[in-house]
Amino acid sequence: VSKPLIALIGSVIGSFAFFLIGPCVLCGIPEEYEIVFVGLAMAGAGLSMAFIPIMPYMIDLATIDYGFAQDDTLADTLSAAFQFYCNMGNVFGPVLGGLAVEFWSYTSAMTFMGSISIAFSFVYFMLSCPLYTSPSPRDSFASRMPSSA
Repeated sequence: VSKPLIALIGSVIGSFAFFLIGPCVLCGIPEEYEIVFVGLAMAGAGLSMAFIPIMPYMIDLATIDYGFAQDDTLADTLSAAFQFYCNMGNVFGPVLGGLAVEFWSYTSAMTFMGSISIAFSFVYFMLSCPLYTSPSPRDSFASRMPSSA
């Protein structure tokens, strides 16, 4: 199974978890603790599936598609960039989440976050097509991008 497919499945599972954690009033999900607990478990499992294959996939893209040497410098640089953006999310996520809850209700904020997450999953799917192939020297990242024609 390809790394982008695992990340996509995890992202979709995590996206739907937001609707259960809220719970989403628009979807008719009742406010029960059991549903919230299932949503939290889905968020943990889904986001783990989304994050774990990202580093090896970034290394594959850098070495195969862009011709970088697979060494410690590349792994350190990609790891630092990945951690930087994850930590920026850890800083700004609670601030933006708090503002969303302040302006809307908690359930509306979780519905909004779930919707944004599903939109991100759709964009990721469109940029990762075809998902069933692994990167190879003959198959560059640009060739896997959807054509605009």
